[in-house]
Amino acid sequence: MQLKINNILNLLNNKYFLYLLLFIWTLTLRLPYVFIDKIAPDESIFIILGNLITQSELPHDKYWDIKPTLVWYLYSLPLFFFKSIASVRIYGILIIFLSAVFLFKIIKEKERQDFVAFLTSFLFVFASTFVGTELPNHSIGIGVVVITQHFANFFLIMSIFFLIKEKSNLNIF
Repeated sequence: MQLKINNILNLLNNKYFLYLLLFIWTLTLRLPYVFIDKIAPDESIFIILGNLITQSELPHDKYWDIKPTLVWYLYSLPLFFFKSIASVRIYGILIIFLSAVFLFKIIKEKERQDFVAFLTSFLFVFASTFVGTELPNHSIGIGVVVITQHFANFFLIMSIFFLIKEKSNLNIF
């Protein structure tokens, strides 16, 4: 019995196992919404604009949107491979998961505790899926769409990680 408990504890101390759990959690929350055929207004605009990038159109040349140009390019990445709503939403799952991994690394580096880092990342994925992603009374519901805030979170969290990384030669202070 003691051997089984030790094996479980060793498994929970393995960061790659925790990454796997985090990926399964992200899939569990986001995958049911991937193949819904409804599309939110913002998401449809970004998919159209991302598709224009794949057709060699220049941003803000013939079409205009209030979001930065980088959003067009970010939405065009999955559209290079498959031109579908599902590919954009699977891309969103990957972005949210990578954001959670970088958040895990930040908390792990500062707190030196796997459990705290995992719990923070676990809650981040939940919040990214259900908090503030869409209005609850909207016809498409919450947790479905990939919005620009998911990309902003990814780049912000990744930037913080590289900024506070102790082995970094970058010292701005």
